[in-house]
Amino acid sequence: MNQRVRKEVVSYQEWRWLIIWAIVILVITTIPYLYGVALSSSTNQFGGFVIGVEDGNSYLAKMQQGRSGYWLFRLVYTPEPHQAELFFLFYILLGKIAGLVNLSNLVVFYLSRLVTIPFGLFAFYYFVAYFIEQIRVRRLALLIFGFTGGLGWLWLVLGGPSELGRMPVDLWVPDASFFLSSLTFTHLPLGQGLLLLLSVASLEFVRSGRRWFGLVAAGCGLGVSLIHPHTLPVISLLLGIYILWQYYHDKKQLLIRFTRLALIALPAVPYLLYVFVVFNRNPAFIAWRLQSLTFSPAPIHYLLGFGLTLLLAMIGLTLTWRRAEPKYRFLYIWTISVPVLVYLPIPLQRRFLDGYQAPLAVLAAVGLVWVIDKVSNHFWRTGFLVLLFMSLTNVLLVTGAMITIAQRPDTVFIASPQAEAARWLAAESHQSIVLASYQTGNYLPTVADVRTFIGHGPETIESETKMAMLSKFFTLDDDNFRRKLLLDYRINYLFYGPAEQALGSFSPATTPYLKNVYDNGTVQIYQVLETEISN
Repeated sequence: MNQRVRKEVVSYQEWRWLIIWAIVILVITTIPYLYGVALSSSTNQFGGFVIGVEDGNSYLAKMQQGRSGYWLFRLVYTPEPHQAELFFLFYILLGKIAGLVNLSNLVVFYLSRLVTIPFGLFAFYYFVAYFIEQIRVRRLALLIFGFTGGLGWLWLVLGGPSELGRMPVDLWVPDASFFLSSLTFTHLPLGQGLLLLLSVASLEFVRSGRRWFGLVAAGCGLGVSLIHPHTLPVISLLLGIYILWQYYHDKKQLLIRFTRLALIALPAVPYLLYVFVVFNRNPAFIAWRLQSLTFSPAPIHYLLGFGLTLLLAMIGLTLTWRRAEPKYRFLYIWTISVPVLVYLPIPLQRRFLDGYQAPLAVLAAVGLVWVIDKVSNHFWRTGFLVLLFMSLTNVLLVTGAMITIAQRPDTVFIASPQAEAARWLAAESHQSIVLASYQTGNYLPTVADVRTFIGHGPETIESETKMAMLSKFFTLDDDNFRRKLLLDYRINYLFYGPAEQALGSFSPATTPYLKNVYDNGTVQIYQVLETEISN
């Protein structure tokens, strides 16, 4: 690598242009949520999410843990006692900030996007500037990275299945799309930005040994490990392959470069070892790991999910390969390695997509410039038309989110009586365990320091078994089963609203071991009386 990153690599005009587009993507990805807030009323409140509602609530629940005074993360969607561990520090810190400034978790969640989304875009532009000198290629790369998707829109228009795992990845896998990451969860743009800065700083430190780049790389490596522990090992593998390609002919230089790579990874190693031990020793986290399966879909869903970007990237790879410039080798390695990694026989397959759009966008911009120069004399006019076509999936995602919000489904909007009852729990209970429907159980920990019997697929231990038990509790005329469930799982409260009433004919009002402690006319909360339940 013979190109250094210097302050003057990216001009002031470029940064100003980048700021404009960062504002544009912030506005576009915020519009659905502002629409949801605008539709809120005294009877229904927008819950804050329309895509990935269950996961979105789980992140708010992690913020609530920080707000409640915790530094360690515990699984709040399962009743089993277990040791808390050091995970999701970003969201726990956001929760502490929310408590400090006395704003709701949801408001702070969305305010954080004002930082993480521009950070991700700025980091990408720094990444592309490391490899590309031509400004128009850099700008095209940024627009491809920030705004485009694949051919998921065509899949849906032609009537393809819309279930998760059975459609192109640009429709449902945020790791595959910066736009979808920006539209969903605030930690994803942050993680991608740290990954891209880690890549550039590592390449420069490996090349030159300059201390500043080593410190930046080590810091980013530790930071991204706290968000996604799998990321540093993967990028280290790619950097290791790059080092072998660059210096295989010189054993001394090979040793020096691998030593520098080891120094970059060293600060994060203790935490990564800690993660490994926790997920192999802590029973609750083992159960979580076994249920957190992110297997890859069929190859066609990757091909369609990256669509024209992938085709243009192959053109860009061919063009740059012919130039035989060493600086592109890391991009080649990343581009070629991920299709292999996503089908390794381990449950983390889709996780290896993290940041993959970045090298594709750089090479696709090279390919697109070449194509436009061949077919048109109007570079930017043609370029924007192509980019608009490549962005149709994201147009569809935003439009679909708006249509869903307009219908006010109960998965997206929280009925006021339910919110009021949740606030009562927040004020009256501390570390209580609550029995409620799956949907209610997913919501309650976002506003109260409680754990629920069930509420999140991976984070509820034996979630399928608990779902069957929940159904039996409300449908079977078996009081012994109910008593045993409440005792075995140390349930403190029964939340009884419309969602719970719909589960079956069970009437808690006539049950001697349940005491009505809250009633707003729509939702009742019953306290479990341990002295009565044992009789």
